Amino acid sequence: MSRKRDTFKGQDKGKKSRVDDHTISYYKRVAETLKEGFPSDEEKDLFVNNVVSQLAEEASHVCHHPGTSMVVEELIHICQLHHALSLFSALKTDWYSVGSDRFASHVLQTLVCTVPKFISKRAAYFNVRHSDDNNEEDGPNETKGDITLSDEENNLICHFLDLCGFLKEQLSTCLDHLYLSHILRAVLQVLGGTCVSEKVIRSRLSRTRKKEDDDSEARFDDFEVPLAFKRMFKRISKNIFRLENFSVHLSNPNSSPVIQTVLLVSNKMDKDLCERYLRKTIKKSGLLTKQIDPLAADDSQKLPPIVKDSVASYLVEQIISLANSSLFGDIYKEIFKGRLIHYANHPSANYVLQRLLTSCSDKQWFEEIFEEISLYMEDILAVNHFGVILALAEACLRLGCKQEKFRNLLMQAFHCYEPEERRSKIVPLLASCSTYEVFYHTEVQESQEADGEKAKENLIPLLTEINYHGSLVLQHLLRFGNPKLVTASLLELKPVELQTLACNPCGSHVIDTYFQSPTIGDKGREALINKMKGLFVHLACSKNGSRTLENIWKAASIQQKSIITEDLARHEVKLRSDKLGHFIYRNFAVNHYMHRRNDWLKIQGTDAKKRKLFQDILDPSDKLSKKQRKEKKFENTGKSESLHLKDDQTTSIPESKSKGDMKTSEISDRNSISSKSDRKFRKKTNENYQ
Repeated sequence: MSRKRDTFKGQDKGKKSRVDDHTISYYKRVAETLKEGFPSDEEKDLFVNNVVSQLAEEASHVCHHPGTSMVVEELIHICQLHHALSLFSALKTDWYSVGSDRFASHVLQTLVCTVPKFISKRAAYFNVRHSDDNNEEDGPNETKGDITLSDEENNLICHFLDLCGFLKEQLSTCLDHLYLSHILRAVLQVLGGTCVSEKVIRSRLSRTRKKEDDDSEARFDDFEVPLAFKRMFKRISKNIFRLENFSVHLSNPNSSPVIQTVLLVSNKMDKDLCERYLRKTIKKSGLLTKQIDPLAADDSQKLPPIVKDSVASYLVEQIISLANSSLFGDIYKEIFKGRLIHYANHPSANYVLQRLLTSCSDKQWFEEIFEEISLYMEDILAVNHFGVILALAEACLRLGCKQEKFRNLLMQAFHCYEPEERRSKIVPLLASCSTYEVFYHTEVQESQEADGEKAKENLIPLLTEINYHGSLVLQHLLRFGNPKLVTASLLELKPVELQTLACNPCGSHVIDTYFQSPTIGDKGREALINKMKGLFVHLACSKNGSRTLENIWKAASIQQKSIITEDLARHEVKLRSDKLGHFIYRNFAVNHYMHRRNDWLKIQGTDAKKRKLFQDILDPSDKLSKKQRKEKKFENTGKSESLHLKDDQTTSIPESKSKGDMKTSEISDRNSISSKSDRKFRKKTNENYQ
């Protein structure tokens, strides 16, 4: 639910948005005052009191205006409990008019999201008895003692529950309505005491605009909800599943996110309740019913209708991600097994397959999935569904299996597995998302061999463009248990190609991962640093390259830092005069290195000791005596996986490494690369891949 932010210029033609010029001028001044801030809390409280008292008399008109409604939203963010009560009282006269309006609905949604801020912990046992409170699904109708709340807190909860009652009575209308459905989603999250708006999939584009839309979505910290809230959540959820046209709502872009919200909130509230809701959704959606013709000539007829729908498939993704191991296995066996290639090739169902791969936590299930889908690796790439390959790589890394086979199949798909000398070309081929023949123009080369060696040399192509998905797959491969083949290919790149990679918004993360990977040793890092001699000044003067250079510096040893600084010192004048380079010049203490090298070495050694000290503080497991470390090392011998490195060193992946630390798609800091959706980038994938 978004709207243009050109505040006071226009008004809707509807009568409810008619606000006189004097009122508009008043709220303009309010907006300016809020922007300037207040010298003290007393002045702020006095100001808010005056504005809210005025607003309570004209809320029905002010909230429907595109400009003044936004001022009201800003005001709500800093209001107190009694202010929120005044606004609820003013808006409750006509919930439908407020909730169904393009602008007033934003005000109501913002107001709903302030409710958790004003509810105290003792309100957790607040309950309002209804005639149907003895329903078994709602649980026992008991409270702990006599819970006494302040009149204001009691009234706020009652006003909020009154809004919930309206939504429950008008449920079918609210589900289909563009703005009321957003209100319903916010209310469900408050009733459940948790915020799940980030996990709701509304569209492929919504995945890429999370940060931009944060202000229009529910946003609050988790809190302990009153018993009355839990009961109301169950009543609304139960009524949703009782709707006669429930299956129709699954493919509705307004109601599908509401059903997703119910599942996500119940998953945090009560796992058993969530499983019941999941099974109800599966049953009513017909997901596991036998509606599939395995012998159909059209491949799309071999898939359940719900996974082929561009909206309903989002709900299937949520079901898969929330399913426990038993339900996950049932879903896989009933609708996926034997049909993975049809999912992979379908424009909507391939995202469901990606979710199946990212949600799989059982090695046995994954190995079965891998064996089936590995037969069609090149077919999947041919339709530019690179997201499936990326999900497969992520699962191989996360579960620690099928890594070598995945890499070999990938090389076969890019035609660089045989003959053996082609294997060293895996990095440029993956980075550009091109097959060997397309990247190296082999047919053109053969036809022009007679033109001499000079012409032949000119035909050798260089890596000039980096593909988003190819970069991510390379990052996964570099974190595999044995990345020797990939590291060797990376070290064979020409200096200009390494510069392109390091200065590219996508490719720079490949270099970052190379130095951060736990499976690449110091000799491997030093080899790449030596290979990049002469390039560091270009990196230092580049937006993305300077970030890459800083990340290399963090992972480098003192000896490796000396190599980098020695190279930078040759270009002191250029570094100091460049708007980006002078930061590197200062942060790396290049001048200090040139004139007081021994002091520079001592400082770098001290910094390394400080980092080690803080690491020991943050990770108590490192605070072990030498004897304890030896005993622990002896116990772990044979248990931790030994990883063969290029420099013949061995290391093991730290068990304390969290799942989030192992992800390689953290690209949000550079030109919002991580915010690009699979569908958008599928269009940009190399069209020459055939």
